Amino acid sequence: DAVRATSGTAVLFEGEPILARYHSTSGGETFANADVFEGSANLPYLRGVPSPDETGSPFFHWTVRFRLDVLGEMLASAGYGDLGPLVAVRTVASTAGRHDPAVELRGRGGTRVVSASALRDIVRDEAPRLRPRRYPSLAPDGITRLPETLPSDRFEVETFGGTVEVNGRGWGHGVGMSQWGAQGMARDGSEHRAILAHYYPGTSLGDVATD
Repeated sequence: DAVRATSGTAVLFEGEPILARYHSTSGGETFANADVFEGSANLPYLRGVPSPDETGSPFFHWTVRFRLDVLGEMLASAGYGDLGPLVAVRTVASTAGRHDPAVELRGRGGTRVVSASALRDIVRDEAPRLRPRRYPSLAPDGITRLPETLPSDRFEVETFGGTVEVNGRGWGHGVGMSQWGAQGMARDGSEHRAILAHYYPGTSLGDVATD
């Protein structure tokens, strides 16, 4: 019924259909298009907005832990063997001015700094391959598993003894409409026009030609 009722209607900016990016969960605030997709346009309707109604998402906040030696094994497999045995991992400010932090990897053989997105890519591939029974780890509900080892690059990392703890939020790139945020707004009584206007500011709904 919803599809039939909105057939021929599109979200428009200055009369043209928008690039309607969306994701699962932002973790409380969405991001501007150009901040996440390097080289992409800084579209005025894809800017960061609050997304407070997505706390029902199982990925709103999450925690993943690695043993230091196990994470070191993953890094070595991904080409970071020059670090030697891993000593500590922590987040530091990004020198590239990115929306995500940088991560300092300190080993007995040296120190490397990588972006949060780079670390996410490494463990996404290596963790399930090397430790398939452990990763992706359990979601906060303690029953289901996270959709990937680190569901987003919005996280903070600390090392406690022999354990690396990653505390993160959200799932996906975080640009445009949050699906869980939209659901939360709808349950609070917002109708679709208000939801779309919130996540795509400056846009309107209009008719478009359909085949």
